[in-house]
Amino acid sequence: LPQARQQRKLANRLIGERERLETKTVDLENAVNAVKKAREALEAAGVRLRQAEGLRDKAKSAFEQARAKHGSADAIQQAIEDIESASKEAAAVPVISEQIRQFEFREQTLITEIEAAGRSVEQAETHLKESETVYEQMHARDRGAALRHQLKAGEACPVCEQTVKRVPAAPDAREFAKASDRVRKAKAALQKAERGNIELRGEAQGLPGKLELSRQQLEMRKSRVEQAASRAHAILGVPVDEPVPALRALINQLKAAEFDVQQAQIRYEPALK
Repeated sequence: LPQARQQRKLANRLIGERERLETKTVDLENAVNAVKKAREALEAAGVRLRQAEGLRDKAKSAFEQARAKHGSADAIQQAIEDIESASKEAAAVPVISEQIRQFEFREQTLITEIEAAGRSVEQAETHLKESETVYEQMHARDRGAALRHQLKAGEACPVCEQTVKRVPAAPDAREFAKASDRVRKAKAALQKAERGNIELRGEAQGLPGKLELSRQQLEMRKSRVEQAASRAHAILGVPVDEPVPALRALINQLKAAEFDVQQAQIRYEPALK
């Protein structure tokens, strides 16, 4: 009996040990599976990390290459504004060119007009001298006629004491007035001719400055247009007839590339965890 009891105890102990062994075996298998799954998850995470890192680096590289080739979006926007401003100035080029042509034409016609004005002054001076001479002669006769009432034929003149042969006729007041009016008009004509001559010479003196200023304005506007077109060419890499739409499209491309970098970074950060 004691032996049988001892055997049952051993049997029960053996059964318990076997159950514990089976439990540990199951736990070990579970641990092995867990480790395997963890390794697989780690490998998958590594793959995702490398993929996210590759996408991030690719997006960043594309964006940096675009900026290195074309410049920043702000710089391109400034180029657009420069082109639009230069286009407005270019609209004035035909007007300034026509103004220069008129100035050059006026410069030639002024030479003839100044010569004619000089001759007009000379003619007015001659006419005034002639009118004044006639007026002085009539005025002298008028002074002599003032003694008419003191003269008598056959008697001595009270001034020169010579015998008066004939009493001079009374002067015509209308002719004297006409002579005086001719002098007045001749003076007015001379003043008008001199003013015209002075005005033409003043215009001729100021014309070279106006012409030079217009030429400078023309060159300045042409230079700005050329500089703006040159910047657009440098940014785009090729010459285009309408650079503004192409530059705006390039800005959109740069912004899209920058957005791709941001999105790639957003996807990359969780992969690090």
